[in-house]
Amino acid sequence: MFLRASHFAAVMALLGGSSAREWLSPEYRFFYQFPLPIPPVKRPKMSIKNPVTNRPIDYYEVDILPFKKQIYPDRGLTSMVGYDGMSPGPTFLVPRGREAVVRFTNKAVLPSAVHLHGSPTRAPWDGWAEDRIFPGQYKDYYYPNSESARF
Repeated sequence: MFLRASHFAAVMALLGGSSAREWLSPEYRFFYQFPLPIPPVKRPKMSIKNPVTNRPIDYYEVDILPFKKQIYPDRGLTSMVGYDGMSPGPTFLVPRGREAVVRFTNKAVLPSAVHLHGSPTRAPWDGWAEDRIFPGQYKDYYYPNSESARF
């Protein structure tokens, strides 16, 4: 218990005595008053044939971009980073079994990491916290899409 109390005291000292209220988000009073943003459907740049299976592979390009968006109607713009400069990012409609390669290019000022939840993707293309794409660089991710849509 002493260790926890001392950690709490150290954190409060670092915060300069600021209250917890200063860290809270403003109360959101606009429930169900604005339409849900529906992102656009991403279209492939091109499709090629897999030389082994002779099945199509779709190729997409996504830019990781900074942008500003109004989150609270009565507040200013919020600085964000998102796929193709939007939030939520674009929608990918890819049929089961159709392979896809997505090139993510980081045009933001900080490194970014990409991860697709729920996809049975091999480690080089799965993404993890340290699998960063640095500003000005890109990484191609391969998605086999071998299972039914549920992402």
